[in-house]
Amino acid sequence: MAGVDVLKKAGNICRAIRVELPKRVVPGTTLIEVAELIESRIRDGGALPAFPVNISIDDVAAHFTPKPRSDKKFEEGQIVKIDFGAHIDGWPVDNAMTIDLGEHDELKAAANEGLAAGTEVLLNRGPKATLSDIGKAIESAILARGFSPIVNLTGHKIDRWLLHGGFSIYNYDSGSKKEIGEGIFALEPFATTGSGRVKSGPASEIYRLVKPKRQRLPGPRAVLSEVTKFKTLPFCSRWVSKPEYLRLLSRDGSLHNYPLLVEVSGGIVSQAENTFLVKEGKVEQLT
Repeated sequence: MAGVDVLKKAGNICRAIRVELPKRVVPGTTLIEVAELIESRIRDGGALPAFPVNISIDDVAAHFTPKPRSDKKFEEGQIVKIDFGAHIDGWPVDNAMTIDLGEHDELKAAANEGLAAGTEVLLNRGPKATLSDIGKAIESAILARGFSPIVNLTGHKIDRWLLHGGFSIYNYDSGSKKEIGEGIFALEPFATTGSGRVKSGPASEIYRLVKPKRQRLPGPRAVLSEVTKFKTLPFCSRWVSKPEYLRLLSRDGSLHNYPLLVEVSGGIVSQAENTFLVKEGKVEQLT
């Protein structure tokens, strides 16, 4: 397992950025300004982005990141989820927050209280906490606010170079008696006014290298060589010199494209997330 100091450093970078975001995410500011600010802060802090900053608005739950030179702006009335992470030498931490530009205080609180409830179980029971224990606490907190947890989005175990490694941590009572054990874990509740599920929407600007195919043309070949530096972590079109070749590389199976995840009934969505280290029977919140 990674050294605790490395994980703490990445986590502290994320904490500092979260404090800054509410004054940055305001109507009229472009999404790309915020995404690039976060990614710059991560690099300036001595880490690298673990994945492209996700800025998902209203019924979009995950996987939206602005395309290069995008002029899309935040608008009054929106509910904005910002999900980002940092890694040092492949050891990532992951966190997310909701910023309300409208009148969605209760929905925002539902995700935050779901995270707090799951965190309490993890802190109290440590590696003996079961997936059912954590999920039930999250679900109960969200339902108590009058909203639904999104059941097909989850928290997750984290490993080196893998944001989602090992198993999922459901945001409802799955009945699983599996103990969480030791390792790095993200608790990640989503709350919604809708039916509580997401579906795949249009393609996003986020990709991951999966199985590189031999490329005859120099353009795709150069891009494929360029993105090997990200290893198994996601990257986006903003980070690539010739993004026009990414769709082609996705179609031939060299890259995986992450579709936007959209609430199936059009319900708006809130999110909260933190990463924890469970080691030697103790639990430490990293982000």
